[in-house]
Amino acid sequence: NMLTSTRVYSSDNYYYGDSIEWDGENYKLVNSDGSEVVQTPWNAGYSSLKGKYKCSNGTQTICNTIYYLGGTSSSYAYTLSLTGGNTLDDVNTDFSFSKKVNYVEGKYVLEEPTVIKRADWYTKYNSLNGYYFCSDGSNSCTTVNYNISTSNYYMSYLLMSNGETYDSLYEQAKNTKWKYGNDVEWDGSKYVLKNTMESSPVNWSSEKSNIGKGYHYTCFSLEDSCSSVSYIYYTDTGGPYYIVLSNGKKIEEANEEMFNSNTNNSTIKTVIDNWYSANMTEYTSMLEDTIWCNDRSMSNSNGWTKDGDANNYLYFGGYGRLVSSPYKPSLECKREEDRFTVSEEVGNGLLTYPVSLLTADEITLAGHGKSGYTSSGYLNTGEWWWALSPNFFNYNNAVGFHVRSGGYLDYSGVYTWNGVRPAVSLVPGTMVSEGDGTVSNPYQIMMDKENDFR
Repeated sequence: NMLTSTRVYSSDNYYYGDSIEWDGENYKLVNSDGSEVVQTPWNAGYSSLKGKYKCSNGTQTICNTIYYLGGTSSSYAYTLSLTGGNTLDDVNTDFSFSKKVNYVEGKYVLEEPTVIKRADWYTKYNSLNGYYFCSDGSNSCTTVNYNISTSNYYMSYLLMSNGETYDSLYEQAKNTKWKYGNDVEWDGSKYVLKNTMESSPVNWSSEKSNIGKGYHYTCFSLEDSCSSVSYIYYTDTGGPYYIVLSNGKKIEEANEEMFNSNTNNSTIKTVIDNWYSANMTEYTSMLEDTIWCNDRSMSNSNGWTKDGDANNYLYFGGYGRLVSSPYKPSLECKREEDRFTVSEEVGNGLLTYPVSLLTADEITLAGHGKSGYTSSGYLNTGEWWWALSPNFFNYNNAVGFHVRSGGYLDYSGVYTWNGVRPAVSLVPGTMVSEGDGTVSNPYQIMMDKENDFR
């Protein structure tokens, strides 16, 4: 990635500064002319925000992660991130591009390179298709990349080594064909492709749609058998995205392991468990061991089934219920594997503590869905925070639901920064006397049998 693409909404009203100061721990947004840093509505000001800075949480003016806006559009901000006291000069590195390369003594050398800054990518990318570049942006490297296509924040490219060039690979590819199968059989030592078609890598862009509609297995050769086989789950313009299967495993078994097993704790579960252990164990008797539904059912598996369409993403159940009209939020947790509890009596018994995150369905039913939401609802804290529910998986990134600072349900890649807001379920007979659940005004609860406030 040259810049990071972040979805922005017209109602977002954030603080932007034309400069920053670092105090040894945090950045502060400032204006170089000494004027006050003010909030700017995205829909009214995005065209003038290129070159500005914002906090990772746009409602703050002091933070430990700052974004520099290298480009803006009506719906996206294209940014570079700064942490740890880094300045724009530290992260806005040079990248060299060239139409020609020489291979000299084991290295590629760019001829008469064009040099751009990362932050300038948004305005320069259209002119750089068909250029060579080194991964570190320098003028020489042992392996070189050929830029096939660009967008306003990333590149799709071929990696070449040992003196290869795009022209030499293209000539080789024209005379090469790969075989793709709708299915495979395992004979005890190798996979054998079944119901096959052939295609040249040169024709990928024109034939990827046909390949993606059911010819997912390949050895990436003209051979119809191989000891391990590649399964294509998404057909991108720049090439296929795939997983490698071995020892007779097929996509059905791989899906079973990925979407039904509960082997490893997620990072966010570990954070919540540590918080609960440090702050909440004395209240466990007041909490119900309810089902927390991490719903991994699929509304459309697309390329993740052998006859599915790998030209589209995998969409989980929450996407089908909550992203577009008609909205159908549900509290039913259909799959046993997704019913997370402490005890095995009502669920899978895999939780250490009776705590988790709210699901996207619960958030929607509380008035914070994609449509008809209320910014004054009791779940809105003015912050961004994660929901429990997955949304979809694209070519290489899982996307989950979250609540935005405006109080409505949205989604983003799980690599992005959002808050963690643990939720618990009170046992029957518990009353909330006052409070709104924030740090400054916590809920006060009372048990009928004890008449004791906590």
